Parts: sequence; C-alpha cells; structure tokens
Amino acid sequence: MTRLRTIPVLLVSGALVLGGCGGGEEQATTTSTAPQSSTVQPEGESAGTETGPGTASVSMRNIKFTPATVRVKPGEAVRWLNDDAVAHTATAQGGQFDSGTLEPGGTYQYKPTRPGTIRYLCSIHGAQQSGTIEVSGG
Repeated sequence: MTRLRTIPVLLVSGALVLGGCGGGEEQATTTSTAPQSSTVQPEGESAGTETGPGTASVSMRNIKFTPATVRVKPGEAVRWLNDDAVAHTATAQGGQFDSGTLEPGGTYQYKPTRPGTIRYLCSIHGAQQSGTIEVSGG
C-alpha cells in the first residue's frame, strides 16, 4: 500500500517542479497573440520589429492611445505597447495595418512608407479608443 501512495506523490512533485520551469518573467513579455511583424501589409507598406531613433511609441492604457496623435516620416516606425490590464488592437480604418489582439504587455510595430494621415482605433473598444498617425513627406 505504501508503494501505491508514493507514485501519486512523485507525480504531483514532478508536475510542480516542471511547472516552475520557464521563468515567470519571460512569460510576462510574450503575451501578445499577434507576432510583431506577421501582419500582411499593402504594397509599399512594411512592418518591422526594431526600435530606436525614428520610432514613435504609443501606449494603450485606460482605453486610450497615448499620445493620440504621432508624427513620423516615411520609413519610421510606430510601436504600440499594451500597458493596460485588458486586450486591445491597433487597427487602421483604411486597412493599412491590423495588430490583431494584443494581450497586456503585447507590442506591435508598423512602418508607413508614404506621406498621409492614417486614422486607427481599437477594434475591441471602438471610437472611444482612437488615434492618428501623421506621416510627413520624406
């Protein structure tokens, strides 16, 4: 009988050890359901993953995009970070890009290549969460 009790204890112990593998910190940074560069872009548009100079950052928090308007030049990136406790999207009203659902901590990046104004919103929260990208001439 002792032997039969030992097997379940070993199984539970093994599950606890394996469940702890992988590091909790890494999981918090990989919660996006949409890869950063997987969106199909219309001709002349591109998605990228690098950040740095020439990158405008937009925070998704409290059902708002902050800042609501960003200004970039063609080829510069706009990067969204979901700093909220709920999921969001960044979805262009003209179809230029769609981040897909970004869980808390998720990011998405888009690089416009042509001058113009792009209006976007969160497809989950609608017009109350909207923003604008102003792309100036190169």
